[in-house]
Amino acid sequence: MQIKSVVLLLAAITGFSILTSANAAPVRYGLSGTTIDTLSFKDQNQLQRQVDLITEIARVDLGMLIAGNRNDLRLLQTMVDRELINQDEVFKLQSMGAVLGNVYVRELGLQWRVYEDRQGRSRAICVPKTDHCLFPITMLSRRMEAGLKPDVMKIYKEGQRMIAPHLPRSPYDSSI
Repeated sequence: MQIKSVVLLLAAITGFSILTSANAAPVRYGLSGTTIDTLSFKDQNQLQRQVDLITEIARVDLGMLIAGNRNDLRLLQTMVDRELINQDEVFKLQSMGAVLGNVYVRELGLQWRVYEDRQGRSRAICVPKTDHCLFPITMLSRRMEAGLKPDVMKIYKEGQRMIAPHLPRSPYDSSI
């Protein structure tokens, strides 16, 4: 019992995930040098820090809270329109993408994953058990860094359109 506690503590410190029999095996797959894996403890904390940052900005500057659903798209648009984040504040801009990603996760059943390829390591939202992913962390930030004011709903719908063919279908779906 003591060894298990030490292993779990080491896992928490190093960012490795330790799986117990109650957990599923880590997802690790990829094509041509690409791997898609579960989020590390460090990645999970980073996402939470980013969402917390946007929650604080929304609370202080707009008197609003992150809801964890499509209403967050309007909140993000208000932040864009009011220019609450400067185009050189990359971490804050990417934090908006973390909130956007959580909407996809909740609405479409996608999962946060670590996507690694020749370009580097990124956090992505992926269709479970596939290599079909979107990269919401940079969907808004790249546009805003270039001085644009993106239409958050339009970007959300475009991502939804792109990933929809890869989503699992319900056996009760009448469009089959």
